[in-house]
Amino acid sequence: MSLVKKMSHAVFGTTRKLRSVLTYWAATALLYSFCCAVVWHQVTGGYIARPAAVLVVSLCLSGVVAFYILLRCAPWLKIPNWKLALAQAQFAIVQALALYAVLDNLGSAMLIGLPVIFVFCAFALRPRQTLWLSAFAVAALGAATAALAWLQPRHHPPFEASIH
Repeated sequence: MSLVKKMSHAVFGTTRKLRSVLTYWAATALLYSFCCAVVWHQVTGGYIARPAAVLVVSLCLSGVVAFYILLRCAPWLKIPNWKLALAQAQFAIVQALALYAVLDNLGSAMLIGLPVIFVFCAFALRPRQTLWLSAFAVAALGAATAALAWLQPRHHPPFEASIH
């Protein structure tokens, strides 16, 4: 077996199902990496404060690592696929809202990713779970928007925040 294939099996597993799940995880990790790069670009440009950026990037990277471990160990821990999908979706919603809160002018662009979360979950969740996830997302977005409008009204005017 070639070295590349051995490394691929070590990272993505050997079963078709695990390789498929971890391929989706890798795509998500790539997207999170892009978001982290945007955050650091904003820090180096002086647009956002470093402590907030460190917090958001740390949350992002810890989630990527935690879900990789959970996905790899799911068969041994007997975690159903739908529970992991739901947890990942909730994390993605929280992460998108954290990016929205930190990225000032670019924050509203992060909200575009929210519907994508539901598309990825469409086949893993049942309708009731999808409705619950939708309610969670709407409530979380409402809470984040209200908090930003209250805490930083100059950067997040209440009318503009409510449109988001």
